[in-house]
Amino acid sequence: MQRYRRGFTLLEILLVIALLGILASIVLTAINPARQLAEARNAQRLDDITEINQALEDYFVTNRAYPTGITGAYQDICPPSGGSGCIDLSVLVPDYLAIIPISPNAATGTTGYTVAINPSNGQISLSAPDSELGVTTAINDLTPLITFAKQAGGTGFDVGSDIATLSDGSSIMTGDFQGTAVFGQSESNQTSLVSTGGSEIFIAKYNSDGELE
Repeated sequence: MQRYRRGFTLLEILLVIALLGILASIVLTAINPARQLAEARNAQRLDDITEINQALEDYFVTNRAYPTGITGAYQDICPPSGGSGCIDLSVLVPDYLAIIPISPNAATGTTGYTVAINPSNGQISLSAPDSELGVTTAINDLTPLITFAKQAGGTGFDVGSDIATLSDGSSIMTGDFQGTAVFGQSESNQTSLVSTGGSEIFIAKYNSDGELE
């Protein structure tokens, strides 16, 4: 006797497809591949700046100084192809680094990494400004903190050349001025300097609250 097996109806097939779609969307939501890729890129950025940091410390041990040009403010690190307006760390290659690393998704002609010397402790600071998911990827993070802002100068061409912060929080600033320059305006120690004709230097000290000393 011949028997016939009943197949799936169209409605049953559609229900199965719908259930599979729902399950797939639940799995994708749980996995969140876009987030996982961003986390992987952030991990690569941390690995890269850790490698750069180690290379800089090894360079310092050998040369008793860091490569020239690194300042107390974050500056871009030049890519292997070189560039302008960035910190050239090519002296690290190949003795301390195989190659200058580049951040995932970095803009063309950049590394996506920045470097500075933390003025509070003299340590190298490295960061990856293009980190994703709102994460701060940095080593010895140099967080800019403005405690005060002051204006000085006056009638001529005035230039601030350098500033140093002392251990008590006070600051000493140097530069040059022309004409009349006023420091600590409206403060008890307000001081006016008048040049004798050309450009002359000044040295000004401010306390930790930004008041002229």
